[in-house]
Amino acid sequence: CCKECSGHFVVNSLDLNNEYVCGLCHMPSRAGKTKKARELDNAASIAA
Repeated sequence: CCKECSGHFVVNSLDLNNEYVCGLCHMPSRAGKTKKARELDNAASIAA
């Protein structure tokens, strides 16, 4: 289970999961940084 939210998730029994933190509590660094979002940011900065 996640050490932050105590959520129960399916993990491999051979993995080291004592300090497991789920993807909802610890978002990946690239989450939400899609090509479309980058294009919208560029368009907004040009318009400003």
